[in-house]
Amino acid sequence: MRTVRFWAALGLAAAGNAWAANPGEPDASDLWWNSAQSGWGVNVIQQSNVLFMTFFVYGPDARPRWYVAPDTRCSGAPRDVEQVCHGPLYEAAGPVVSGSFDPAAVERRLVGDTTFLYRRPNAATIDFRVDGVATSRSLRRQTWAVNDLSGEYYIQRVAGADNRPATGCAAISTTMRDLGRVIVTHSGSSIRLATEPGPWPRCEYSGTYAQEGRMGQITGSYTCTGTDSGTSSTGAESGTFTLDEVEVGPRGFMARYSATVGNCRIFGNFAGARATVQ
Repeated sequence: MRTVRFWAALGLAAAGNAWAANPGEPDASDLWWNSAQSGWGVNVIQQSNVLFMTFFVYGPDARPRWYVAPDTRCSGAPRDVEQVCHGPLYEAAGPVVSGSFDPAAVERRLVGDTTFLYRRPNAATIDFRVDGVATSRSLRRQTWAVNDLSGEYYIQRVAGADNRPATGCAAISTTMRDLGRVIVTHSGSSIRLATEPGPWPRCEYSGTYAQEGRMGQITGSYTCTGTDSGTSSTGAESGTFTLDEVEVGPRGFMARYSATVGNCRIFGNFAGARATVQ
């Protein structure tokens, strides 16, 4: 039972730390690989600022090895600075799953440590030591199926801007903007987000969609006209935009937002709940 208690203790330690962690931590959860070295990789699951990583790799005898880093903790970092995550690395072995599985027979051995350097949204470097042998590899998120964003959403944009006098940002809204009911048309790499008529500005975002792992990215141009609901603002705005770290699910989608309007750089969050209820 010592092994069972060991893994449980690590889980409780990670959970205890989660309550105190920054809720704005970037999410590295995905399947990571090196496309030039297909055949091995690392599964990363993140909760709060703790990564649980499992490696599918091979030993000097060409036989599979099961390595796990269940308590890899990430230090806080600004959004465009490399995130450093570090923790112990273990090798695990146990009985065959078929038949009666005895968890007390699972064995674990501390073999070294690992450092996951996350360059959001899609790149990383992993350094790890196994019995004194150091390895360093570049990784990317692995994609095997592309998400479809098509649908109807109620979208809001929350953005800030560089309001230094020379940038011309004073005329740009820097708070929450309700885009109302938005139809998203997505086919291959082509995507368009267009508002339906209503008490909100008429906006259209169109561009190109790409995806790595579970994270998507949209780049293109947009135009908004009309009047914002409940304000005297004309709502007129146009420029180029990027949505990255795009995630979509049955409840809606969310992304990190940036745009350039004239000399003004806008950045923030862009998210929408699905207008259809299952």
